[in-house]
Amino acid sequence: MQATSVPAPLWPLPPDLRTLCASLPHVTAFPTVAEINERLRALAERHPAVATLRRIGTSRGGEPLLRLDIDGGPRTALVVAGPHPNEPIGSITALHLAEALCEDAALRQRLGHSWHVIGCIDPDGAKLNYSWFDRPHDRRAYFRGFYRPAFFDQIEWTFPLDHRGVTFEATLPEVHAWMESIDELRPDLMPSLHNSDTGGVFYYLSRNASDLPQRLSALPPLFGLALDVGEPESPGAPLYAPAVFGQWDTPEEIDYLIAHGGTPDTWSAGDSSFSYARKYATTGLIAEVPMWSDATFSDTSASTVPLDELRARDRAATHDTLQTLGEVYDEAADHIDADSPFARACRDRLASSPGPEAPATDRMATRAEVASQTQSRHLLRLRYGSMLVRLLAPNPALQPLHARMTRTYRSWERESLADTPPTVPVRAAAGIQLAAITIAATTR
Repeated sequence: MQATSVPAPLWPLPPDLRTLCASLPHVTAFPTVAEINERLRALAERHPAVATLRRIGTSRGGEPLLRLDIDGGPRTALVVAGPHPNEPIGSITALHLAEALCEDAALRQRLGHSWHVIGCIDPDGAKLNYSWFDRPHDRRAYFRGFYRPAFFDQIEWTFPLDHRGVTFEATLPEVHAWMESIDELRPDLMPSLHNSDTGGVFYYLSRNASDLPQRLSALPPLFGLALDVGEPESPGAPLYAPAVFGQWDTPEEIDYLIAHGGTPDTWSAGDSSFSYARKYATTGLIAEVPMWSDATFSDTSASTVPLDELRARDRAATHDTLQTLGEVYDEAADHIDADSPFARACRDRLASSPGPEAPATDRMATRAEVASQTQSRHLLRLRYGSMLVRLLAPNPALQPLHARMTRTYRSWERESLADTPPTVPVRAAAGIQLAAITIAATTR
């Protein structure tokens, strides 16, 4: 009996989709919300036979939430950019994908989905980051103009929750718009487009499908980037392939905390988009791509630091940083608007409690783990130090305190610059997201 021939696997990215990713332009600025919406409107006007622009809601600040629907194959994909407003790379990815789909019937057929693209789900938060949008490679500008909402104000983490006595019902208007899109479309695929400040590339997948994890893990070298194999963001998440983690949502986080002797009583937010879409068997995909990175984040060779010592240093540094920030915040508390976005973000971080400690080990930390912990220390200082400086700035009564916090922040900034990895070209980071989406769309 003659053997059936088996086509060679498309590993990790077939030539036509590699060409699509390579067509991303050189990016010198991130688009504003108005520019994103205008580009989506223009696509609908130029391609009325295949594209329709819909208003799916209104942000808390009155901004329209728009979704471009593009006719295609029998399956359905919902692409959401900007779930965290300091992560604008996804808007580049979403716009390029939408433009390519509208203009290329063969691509629509190749990917086999109808596509529904939200260019920015948190327009209000994005506006608070505008000061650095025209300088995507300026690390000083990025952190000095940084804004990331409190956990309970984050679009990705305020879906309804009711698990083991922990509930969250304060869903935001933007989340309602996202939820209604999920319920309307019942998507087969839902990429939520995130990016990190510093590190390597890593992913989350809601299912361990076929060879998808392995293909995603093999992508970064095609774009000159490294996988992140340092300390994982969520220690309990299952590992499907190097730097490709299984779905890890609030219920799993709460179960992990309880199993390791912790309590979720300070959990301030809700569930995730992945968790909400579980009822439709949606394949959720997050491709976390960095703005600054180098090969260290994939270096598994041993450092000279014991891992337990490294983790102890990190806990001590976190404690010291939060103590410094907390003292300044408390001194300013009677003179600030407690409901401002910066106050809410700082207060929420100061009120959070540390997670359970990892089990003791006698091995040396890898160089990737040292790099991850080093950057974690800098990010905590720079993110919340900067937002606290911005919170204090407008009040004349707080100028001495503002000057003191600014000096502290600048010292943290100088220290961080010595450890700053090289800049990642935006088109390379967006290319990985685009490649991950197209691979997921063509994997069964």
